[in-house]
Amino acid sequence: MTDSRMVGIDAGGTNVRIGLSHVASDHAMTPLVIPASEDGGPEPLQALSDWSCYEPDKTVSVVAGITKVSRAGVVERWEQALLRLFPHAKVQVVPDFQIAFHGAVPGGVGVAALAGTGSVMYGENALGESARVGGRGWEYGDEGSGTWLTTEAIRRTIRAMDSIDGLSPLYTVICGHLGESSDAGRLAEAARRETLSRGRGFLVPLIADQARQGDAEAINLFVGAAGWIGAQVRTTLQRLTFDSGSPVTIARVGGLWDVGPLMTEPFAQVMARWYPHAAIIREDASPLIGALRLTEKGLLTR
Repeated sequence: MTDSRMVGIDAGGTNVRIGLSHVASDHAMTPLVIPASEDGGPEPLQALSDWSCYEPDKTVSVVAGITKVSRAGVVERWEQALLRLFPHAKVQVVPDFQIAFHGAVPGGVGVAALAGTGSVMYGENALGESARVGGRGWEYGDEGSGTWLTTEAIRRTIRAMDSIDGLSPLYTVICGHLGESSDAGRLAEAARRETLSRGRGFLVPLIADQARQGDAEAINLFVGAAGWIGAQVRTTLQRLTFDSGSPVTIARVGGLWDVGPLMTEPFAQVMARWYPHAAIIREDASPLIGALRLTEKGLLTR
């Protein structure tokens, strides 16, 4: 049993990361990084045959956290590929936010507030119950994310160009960045081109720089983002039952939190009003570690 292996997989939109640990030992990871497929499928796993750590006969548990779980057939394709590659293992395919949660929250009890280009809240309690709020994509959701911040800033700029809103320092900076200050249609097109080249949250660094210089509108955008994240965390907590004698753990996960106090301070203030005894932490470990923690958990329930 001590030579048995557990494999964790973090299948993101850009790369697929594969890690290994041994049963009954500390994590001794040997990561493999492979470019992801365009549709989020399991095709990158073909590279496992060249991985020196690939020993299917010794692998007893595999957890893959994947993106695009809502796309028809993607989960089934991953399950079939993993069962073929690891015929003796217990295989689980879960959403990527679930492995992020288990990496972020020690012990797997609490809520993870994932905020990057998109946003999603996910929590689990000691009873094994789970709740997910948000993360419905940039078109209809992802409130409080880098995409939301960028979209809201562009909307305000366009409204100012159309004389609906007043001009502001942030308006001037965004127009300068996009190279358009007279035509709202051209500015919108410039923003679309920037999105294609740099991603949907491309304005976050610029808004953060403005906020650090004291721009009230930029500061308030981050306050709004923190408010949206806080409201979704609150809803997640309300849908779960936690031990009233212990402070609930809330982990901040994702690149948007890297702007620092612009997000963390208003978020802490929001949560203090609703959950004054909550323990707000930065994530404990990576999603890949979260996948490996889930492999251990899976073995206990086998």
